[in-house]
Amino acid sequence: MCANQRRQYRAAYQQGVTLVELVIAIVLLALAMTGLSQFLFPQIASSATPYYQTRAAALGQAVMSEILTRQFDQRSDPFSIERCNPSASEAALRCTAPNALKADSGETAANTNSFNDVDDYNVTSPQGSCWGDNSLCQGQVDGPITALLPGSPANEYANFAVTIRVVYDGQRNGSVQTQQSNHKRVMVEVLTSQYGNYQFTAYRSNY
Repeated sequence: MCANQRRQYRAAYQQGVTLVELVIAIVLLALAMTGLSQFLFPQIASSATPYYQTRAAALGQAVMSEILTRQFDQRSDPFSIERCNPSASEAALRCTAPNALKADSGETAANTNSFNDVDDYNVTSPQGSCWGDNSLCQGQVDGPITALLPGSPANEYANFAVTIRVVYDGQRNGSVQTQQSNHKRVMVEVLTSQYGNYQFTAYRSNY
Protein backbone atom coordinates (compact mmCIF):
# COMPACT_ATOMS: atom_id res chain seq x y z
CA MET A 1 0.00 0.00 0.00
CA CYS A 2 1.53 3.36 -0.99
CA ALA A 3 1.79 6.31 1.35
CA ASN A 4 -1.07 8.19 -0.33
CA GLN A 5 -3.42 5.23 0.03
CA ARG A 6 -2.46 4.85 3.68
CA ARG A 7 -3.30 8.53 4.36
CA GLN A 8 -6.70 8.14 2.66
CA TYR A 9 -7.44 4.97 4.69
CA ARG A 10 -6.55 6.68 7.99
CA ALA A 11 -8.69 9.69 7.10
CA ALA A 12 -11.69 7.48 6.32
CA TYR A 13 -11.16 5.43 9.52
CA GLN A 14 -10.97 8.54 11.71
CA GLN A 15 -14.24 9.94 10.40
CA GLY A 16 -16.30 7.45 12.56
CA VAL A 17 -20.06 7.06 11.96
CA THR A 18 -22.03 9.61 10.04
CA LEU A 19 -25.19 11.31 11.28
CA VAL A 20 -27.30 9.19 8.95
CA GLU A 21 -25.80 6.00 10.35
CA LEU A 22 -26.43 7.20 13.89
CA VAL A 23 -30.09 7.97 13.13
CA ILE A 24 -30.55 4.54 11.53
CA ALA A 25 -29.03 2.87 14.60
CA ILE A 26 -31.38 4.79 16.92
CA VAL A 27 -34.41 3.82 14.81
CA LEU A 28 -33.38 0.14 14.85
CA LEU A 29 -32.85 0.26 18.61
CA ALA A 30 -36.30 1.83 19.09
CA LEU A 31 -37.90 -0.91 17.01
CA ALA A 32 -36.09 -3.57 19.03
CA MET A 33 -37.23 -2.03 22.33
CA THR A 34 -40.82 -1.87 21.05
CA GLY A 35 -40.69 -5.57 20.26
CA LEU A 36 -39.30 -6.37 23.68
CA SER A 37 -41.92 -4.29 25.46
CA GLN A 38 -44.74 -6.04 23.58
CA PHE A 39 -43.55 -9.63 23.81
CA LEU A 40 -40.80 -10.17 26.37
CA PHE A 41 -41.63 -7.81 29.23
CA PRO A 42 -45.26 -9.07 29.67
CA GLN A 43 -43.86 -12.61 29.89
CA ILE A 44 -41.58 -11.52 32.70
CA ALA A 45 -44.51 -10.02 34.60
CA SER A 46 -46.71 -13.11 34.14
CA SER A 47 -43.92 -15.43 35.24
CA ALA A 48 -44.99 -14.75 38.85
CA THR A 49 -48.48 -16.15 38.22
CA PRO A 50 -47.59 -19.85 38.75
CA TYR A 51 -45.91 -18.93 42.04
CA TYR A 52 -49.05 -17.16 43.30
CA GLN A 53 -51.28 -19.98 42.04
CA THR A 54 -49.26 -22.53 43.98
CA ARG A 55 -49.25 -20.42 47.14
CA ALA A 56 -52.98 -19.72 46.81
CA ALA A 57 -53.77 -23.44 46.42
CA ALA A 58 -51.71 -24.33 49.49
CA LEU A 59 -53.26 -21.50 51.51
CA GLY A 60 -56.84 -22.31 50.48
CA GLN A 61 -56.46 -26.00 51.31
CA ALA A 62 -54.82 -25.26 54.66
CA VAL A 63 -57.56 -22.83 55.70
CA MET A 64 -60.32 -25.19 54.55
CA SER A 65 -58.79 -28.09 56.45
CA GLU A 66 -58.60 -25.95 59.58
CA ILE A 67 -62.26 -24.92 59.29
CA LEU A 68 -63.53 -28.46 58.71
CA THR A 69 -61.99 -29.66 61.96
CA ARG A 70 -64.74 -27.71 63.76
CA GLN A 71 -68.11 -29.23 64.60
CA PHE A 72 -71.24 -28.64 62.54
CA ASP A 73 -73.00 -26.26 64.92
CA GLN A 74 -72.69 -24.53 68.26
CA ARG A 75 -75.44 -26.82 69.55
CA SER A 76 -73.83 -30.02 68.26
CA ASP A 77 -71.64 -32.31 70.27
CA PRO A 78 -68.00 -32.31 69.07
CA PHE A 79 -67.94 -36.11 69.49
CA SER A 80 -71.14 -36.58 67.44
CA ILE A 81 -72.95 -38.09 70.42
CA GLU A 82 -75.66 -35.43 70.23
CA ARG A 83 -76.60 -33.30 67.26
CA CYS A 84 -78.66 -30.19 66.80
CA ASN A 85 -82.01 -30.69 65.06
CA PRO A 86 -82.90 -28.30 62.20
CA SER A 87 -86.62 -28.60 62.98
CA ALA A 88 -86.61 -29.14 66.75
CA SER A 89 -89.46 -27.52 68.62
CA GLU A 90 -87.18 -26.57 71.50
CA ALA A 91 -84.91 -23.66 70.70
CA ALA A 92 -82.06 -25.13 72.76
CA LEU A 93 -81.98 -28.20 70.50
CA ARG A 94 -82.52 -26.43 67.19
CA CYS A 95 -79.55 -25.69 64.90
CA THR A 96 -78.41 -22.07 64.72
CA ALA A 97 -80.68 -19.82 62.66
CA PRO A 98 -79.34 -18.73 59.23
CA ASN A 99 -79.26 -15.08 60.30
CA ALA A 100 -77.13 -15.97 63.32
CA LEU A 101 -74.32 -17.91 61.62
CA LYS A 102 -71.38 -16.06 63.17
CA ALA A 103 -68.98 -16.24 66.09
CA ASP A 104 -70.58 -16.74 69.48
CA SER A 105 -69.93 -14.88 72.69
CA GLY A 106 -66.28 -15.03 73.73
CA GLU A 107 -65.09 -16.12 70.26
CA THR A 108 -62.93 -13.56 68.48
CA ALA A 109 -60.94 -13.32 65.25
CA ALA A 110 -57.78 -12.77 67.27
CA ASN A 111 -58.07 -16.28 68.71
CA THR A 112 -59.53 -18.76 66.23
CA ASN A 113 -58.68 -21.55 68.68
CA SER A 114 -61.84 -20.41 70.45
CA PHE A 115 -63.96 -21.29 67.39
CA ASN A 116 -65.82 -24.57 67.94
CA ASP A 117 -68.12 -24.69 64.90
CA VAL A 118 -67.67 -23.89 61.22
CA ASP A 119 -69.87 -20.80 61.06
CA ASP A 120 -67.76 -19.06 63.71
CA TYR A 121 -65.49 -18.13 60.81
CA ASN A 122 -68.16 -15.67 59.65
CA VAL A 123 -66.95 -13.81 62.76
CA THR A 124 -69.29 -10.81 63.06
CA SER A 125 -71.78 -11.34 60.22
CA PRO A 126 -73.47 -14.20 58.34
CA GLN A 127 -72.32 -12.39 55.19
CA GLY A 128 -68.78 -13.68 55.76
CA SER A 129 -65.38 -12.39 56.76
CA CYS A 130 -62.08 -11.28 55.24
CA TRP A 131 -58.62 -11.98 56.60
CA GLY A 132 -55.23 -10.65 55.54
CA ASP A 133 -54.20 -7.74 53.32
CA ASN A 134 -56.18 -4.59 54.15
CA SER A 135 -56.46 -3.31 50.57
CA LEU A 136 -57.68 -6.68 49.25
CA CYS A 137 -60.24 -6.79 52.07
CA GLN A 138 -61.32 -3.26 51.12
CA GLY A 139 -60.60 -2.03 54.61
CA GLN A 140 -62.84 -4.62 56.31
CA VAL A 141 -60.22 -6.91 57.84
CA ASP A 142 -61.45 -9.36 60.48
CA GLY A 143 -57.97 -10.62 61.31
CA PRO A 144 -54.56 -11.61 59.95
CA ILE A 145 -54.12 -14.80 57.94
CA THR A 146 -51.76 -16.04 60.64
CA ALA A 147 -54.76 -16.15 62.99
CA LEU A 148 -56.42 -18.63 60.62
CA LEU A 149 -53.31 -20.82 60.64
CA PRO A 150 -51.86 -20.71 64.15
CA GLY A 151 -48.13 -21.26 64.15
CA SER A 152 -47.47 -19.90 60.65
CA PRO A 153 -44.74 -17.21 60.26
CA ALA A 154 -45.90 -13.61 60.61
CA ASN A 155 -45.27 -12.46 57.02
CA GLU A 156 -45.65 -15.76 55.18
CA TYR A 157 -48.76 -14.61 53.32
CA ALA A 158 -48.08 -10.92 52.66
CA ASN A 159 -50.19 -9.54 49.77
CA PHE A 160 -52.78 -12.31 50.20
CA ALA A 161 -56.28 -12.20 51.62
CA VAL A 162 -58.83 -14.90 52.41
CA THR A 163 -62.60 -14.47 52.44
CA ILE A 164 -64.74 -17.04 54.28
CA ARG A 165 -68.48 -17.55 54.26
CA VAL A 166 -70.55 -20.39 55.74
CA VAL A 167 -74.21 -20.84 54.76
CA TYR A 168 -76.91 -23.49 54.93
CA ASP A 169 -77.22 -25.48 51.69
CA GLY A 170 -79.47 -28.46 52.37
CA GLN A 171 -79.69 -29.49 48.71
CA ARG A 172 -75.92 -29.13 48.23
CA ASN A 173 -76.52 -27.37 44.92
CA GLY A 174 -74.78 -24.04 45.56
CA SER A 175 -77.86 -22.23 46.84
CA VAL A 176 -78.16 -20.25 50.07
CA GLN A 177 -80.99 -21.47 52.31
CA THR A 178 -83.02 -19.24 54.58
CA GLN A 179 -83.82 -22.07 56.98
CA GLN A 180 -81.84 -24.64 58.95
CA SER A 181 -80.74 -27.88 57.31
CA ASN A 182 -78.26 -30.71 57.87
CA HIS A 183 -75.63 -29.32 55.49
CA LYS A 184 -73.52 -26.17 55.60
CA ARG A 185 -71.47 -24.97 52.64
CA VAL A 186 -68.06 -23.52 53.46
CA MET A 187 -66.72 -21.09 50.84
CA VAL A 188 -63.09 -19.99 50.97
CA GLU A 189 -61.67 -17.58 48.40
CA VAL A 190 -58.00 -16.64 48.22
CA LEU A 191 -57.36 -13.16 46.81
CA THR A 192 -54.03 -12.31 45.17
CA SER A 193 -54.80 -9.01 43.43
CA GLN A 194 -53.61 -9.05 39.79
CA TYR A 195 -52.70 -12.73 39.99
CA GLY A 196 -56.30 -13.88 40.31
CA ASN A 197 -58.75 -15.14 42.92
CA TYR A 198 -59.07 -18.83 43.75
CA GLN A 199 -62.22 -20.42 45.19
CA PHE A 200 -62.55 -23.51 47.38
CA THR A 201 -65.83 -25.09 48.49
CA ALA A 202 -66.60 -27.90 50.92
CA TYR A 203 -69.56 -29.15 52.96
CA ARG A 204 -69.82 -29.81 56.67
CA SER A 205 -72.75 -32.06 57.44
CA ASN A 206 -74.67 -32.66 60.65
CA TYR A 207 -73.27 -36.03 61.71
